Amino acid sequence: MVSGQLVAALPSTCNPQDSEIEQRDDRKESVLYKDLMNDLVKLAKCPFRKNLAGKLENVTDNDQRDNAVSSLRCLNQFYNFSSQTFATAVQYLDSVLSKVKVQNKYLSCLVAACHYISTKINEEPEDTPSATELSHIHRQMWKASDLKRMELVVLEKLNWKLWPVTCSGILKHICDIMSKVNPNLPSSLLDDLLQKFEVCINYSYCILYTIPTLAISLVQLHLKESDLLTPALSHCLLQLHEICDIGDSEFYECYESVTKILYNYCNYPSSHPACLPLPKPQPRINLMTKPSAYGDTDLPTIYENPVTTIYVSTSDSDESPVIKKEYDSWSYCVLPRRCSITAE
Repeated sequence: MVSGQLVAALPSTCNPQDSEIEQRDDRKESVLYKDLMNDLVKLAKCPFRKNLAGKLENVTDNDQRDNAVSSLRCLNQFYNFSSQTFATAVQYLDSVLSKVKVQNKYLSCLVAACHYISTKINEEPEDTPSATELSHIHRQMWKASDLKRMELVVLEKLNWKLWPVTCSGILKHICDIMSKVNPNLPSSLLDDLLQKFEVCINYSYCILYTIPTLAISLVQLHLKESDLLTPALSHCLLQLHEICDIGDSEFYECYESVTKILYNYCNYPSSHPACLPLPKPQPRINLMTKPSAYGDTDLPTIYENPVTTIYVSTSDSDESPVIKKEYDSWSYCVLPRRCSITAE
């Protein structure tokens, strides 16, 4: 009882200014949380990929589409572009294939055109590859002028709607929302989710579901596998279900499909969709007739030994300077007398 009176008699050490600052921070966090939720509502209402799977089945073979997406993914990784660039290009490709039946000989040019348009929108201008460069990468299956014509065809089929809602964009919004719920989530969460998305979108099974359904399935699967699914995050995911208007049967079906795809991708490499075939490189006649003019000579290879310090004699004689080499750097050379380094 005495200890209780002593505790009650002690002055409060809480600063009212600190409490006001904490209340302001809480208000800002709540406002930001609501803004993120509102943005997600707007993204979830986009009907860009509604009924797209049925249209693709009627026009394009699933293996043909998967091979095209594999080529698109390899092209995106070759240039080290963002996942948003890849997701946008896949959206373009699926939209075009759902409207037009493309022959196999034109599919490579279509893939390059979708990636070409996506890089113009999502990447910096100096990083965008040229049409000639893309033609050389594909071993000149088509010319740069063919790529330009295919680009116009894609733009017309898209009705010039070049900013679609992508799964990578929704994943970023969901990660921002969950970071407000649980600030202790790892910083690599978004990158891990984007890697799994790139794997899943490579298979035609995933286009059977809407973009929010696929995104939330990937999030819940990753949180469950990483033991990060807390009650607060579970409640947040349920709210996202309601916001995105996702049915239970659709979600669990998508969840099982994503789980199966990722398991087979990790354990059965032979099940990976192959890229589109490229022609064999043609023999270079000039290289065979004039090898020295094209970098192929019979001269022995000159190996460069490392050195950090070069000691040059400072005598006035005309003899070559004496050099002592220490093998710590990338190269060394014998300096002539007129270029010798004199010590001060």
